[in-house]
Amino acid sequence: MEDDEAVASRRGQDRRHRRPEIATFLSFLWPGVGQLYAGRRLLALLFALPILAIVVVAGVAFLNERQFLAFRLFQPGVAVAITLAIVTAGLWRLAAMVHANAAAGGQRAFTGRPILVLAVLAIVVVGAHVGLARVAWSFHTNAPRIFVATNPNPAVPAPVIDPTPTPPPGSTPLPVPSEDLPAESPLTEPPPSVPPASAQPPPPSDRVNILIAGLDSAPGRSHELTDTLIVVSVDKTTREVAMVSFPRDIASFPLSDGRTYRGKINSLLTYARQHEDQFRAPPMSVLAGELGYLLGIQIDHYAAINLEGFERLIDTVGGVTVNNERRLVDPSLLVYRDNADRPFTVEAGLQTLNGRDALMFVRSRHGSGGSDFARATRQQAVLLGLRNKLTDPAMLPRLPEILDALAGTITTNYPPERLAETIDLGRNIDDASIRRYVLGPPYSWHPPTDQTGGSWELRLYLDRVAELSIDLFGAESRYAQLLGTP
Repeated sequence: MEDDEAVASRRGQDRRHRRPEIATFLSFLWPGVGQLYAGRRLLALLFALPILAIVVVAGVAFLNERQFLAFRLFQPGVAVAITLAIVTAGLWRLAAMVHANAAAGGQRAFTGRPILVLAVLAIVVVGAHVGLARVAWSFHTNAPRIFVATNPNPAVPAPVIDPTPTPPPGSTPLPVPSEDLPAESPLTEPPPSVPPASAQPPPPSDRVNILIAGLDSAPGRSHELTDTLIVVSVDKTTREVAMVSFPRDIASFPLSDGRTYRGKINSLLTYARQHEDQFRAPPMSVLAGELGYLLGIQIDHYAAINLEGFERLIDTVGGVTVNNERRLVDPSLLVYRDNADRPFTVEAGLQTLNGRDALMFVRSRHGSGGSDFARATRQQAVLLGLRNKLTDPAMLPRLPEILDALAGTITTNYPPERLAETIDLGRNIDDASIRRYVLGPPYSWHPPTDQTGGSWELRLYLDRVAELSIDLFGAESRYAQLLGTP
């Protein structure tokens, strides 16, 4: 048996034959391997196990949700926990490298080549972990900019069904140009003889209803117009989707409290924001609640899209592909092509649009192929194209850029903990199962301008909207309850 002094002497000789820079590099590859190389087996196990645990947990999460793992970072606390894990793992690797260098090199560890190798590898570790931590932390910092804790309106009754709703006797609709808000209040009190109809809340369902509102502003304008108003309803059981667009010129429509809004529907959000004392909910919730009221369903969530940021988002995902049903030529929108200003043109058929062209595509409503109804159809097509891009696993490498673009584009009250589930649902929805409608004719009509103060307006046929609602949502439609439809 060797005495203690002989064992210590032999171990010292072994260490002199170990190269500290190699030990440092091995612990750079995996903490603990350098200690094993230096003959420190117990410490090798101590340094290796924590990193092994982190890798096992991350590997299991990746195998179970590799396509949606990043979206989990939007959940409160998840991004913080992952950021701390990345920072802790980086510090642990640095400690393992320093210890391995010292264990193998002794007095030679922090001189010459060993200290140079340690410094270079330490810079690599710090850079890699800081980069990963910044990506994870960006979810934490951007999530509050995207997800807001605002509940939609509480359940509201179904509207009184009137095929040709008009303002109450004695009131004259104000002219409401599309670029301006009414000079005086556009609200009228309900006639005493026509109280708002009531209905019980709809039965529980597995349906998700979301309002997508495009916020359009311009230099010098003190308000935002919602020229894009699309209700997306998804049945999670059948995976059927309905998209219903409200044209911007719908006016003189009933509100859930029995009043009539005489302005155009694209100005309701700004009016609610400027007169919050007249409503019982925040402005976006007012808009979601009132559109749900007209459509006969409860709109659970909303997503407000800033159209200027929308252009950047489209470019970030590499453009969107749309099926343009009809050739569009809009002379009111000029683009510089072939050394000249030419009308904005999109040919019929499948087209891939960059951010600038996609923004003009959803804004255009003049020229051949242009109208407010055709524009609403194009807006739906662009949203479907964007859905296809955002649910494509190939977008994962661009996630930090997409996240930054989303934070400057979208505000939503959709629960972040349900985002991964929704992305999964969206990927498995066939475009053929999406039913698309625009509430232009035959669901609305255009009264003569001499009856609207010179303003071009649309009025809803609420009986036809009710038929559409029952067709789309069945017993979940409040119109079905109101009319006693099974």
